[in-house]
Amino acid sequence: MRFALILSIVALAGSIAAAGCKSKPSDAPIPVASAPAVESPPAASTRPGGPTLPSLQGKVLETTEVANYTYLQLDTANGKVWAAVPKTNIAVGDQVTVDRPMPMRNFHSPTLNKDYDVIYFGVIPGGANANMAMPPHPTPAASVPKDIKVAKAKGPNAYSIEEIAKDATKLNGKQVVVQGMVVKVNTGIMDRNWIHIQDGTGTADAKSNDLLVTSSEVARVGEVVVVKGKVAVDKNFGSGYAYKFIVEEASFAPAKP
Repeated sequence: MRFALILSIVALAGSIAAAGCKSKPSDAPIPVASAPAVESPPAASTRPGGPTLPSLQGKVLETTEVANYTYLQLDTANGKVWAAVPKTNIAVGDQVTVDRPMPMRNFHSPTLNKDYDVIYFGVIPGGANANMAMPPHPTPAASVPKDIKVAKAKGPNAYSIEEIAKDATKLNGKQVVVQGMVVKVNTGIMDRNWIHIQDGTGTADAKSNDLLVTSSEVARVGEVVVVKGKVAVDKNFGSGYAYKFIVEEASFAPAKP
C-alpha cells in the first residue's frame, strides 16, 4: 500500500511538472536523448541531475570493439537489445549489468558503419571506467535549407569551413573566425554544447562542408552566426567519434546582415 501511494505521488508530481513546462515554452535547444523503442521502455528521465534509468541485465550474445568502447548485444527479460560501455573484458555468454543506460535512437556508428534503432550507452558497475562521462552523439539535422550559402567572415583570422578543413594542421591551436548556419545542436554533454555549422563551402565526400564547434554557449538551429574559437585536430571522444578537426572554446555572435 505504501509503495502504491509513493508511485501515485511521483506520477502526480510528473503531471504537474509537465503542465508547468507547457505554460512556459523555451527557445533553448531540446536535449536529443529520447525514449527507447523497445518493449516496456524505462520511464525515468535521462536529463543530467534527474533519476537514472533502471539497469539493463542480460546474457551477452555478441560483442564488438570500437576505439574506447565495447558494444554488447544482450538477451534481456524484454528481448534482445544493444548496449555500449567503456572498453572492457566481456565474453559471449557472460551475464552482465549495464548501469545508467542512456537510450540513443537512430544511432549511427561511423567506425562500424552500422545503424541501431536504439542503443543504450552506460557503464559496468564497479568497473574502472564506471564514472566515465558519456561521449557526444550527433543528432539528426533539423529543418534547414538544402542549399546553404553564407558569406565568409571578415577581418583577421577569418576562414571558410572548407579552408579550415584544408589547413587544419597548420591552424592547430590557433584562433579562427568563421561564419555559418547552425544545422545541429547537442547540449549539456561532457560539460559543453556541441554545435555543427555549415556555410556552403566544401563537400560531404571530402568531409570539408561541416564544422563541429564546442562551447559553453548555445546557438539555435537555423541561426547564422559568427564563431570565434581555437582549432584542434585529431580529437577522439570514444564510441567511434573521432574528428580530424574541430573548433573549441567558441563564442557566438549573430551575423551582421
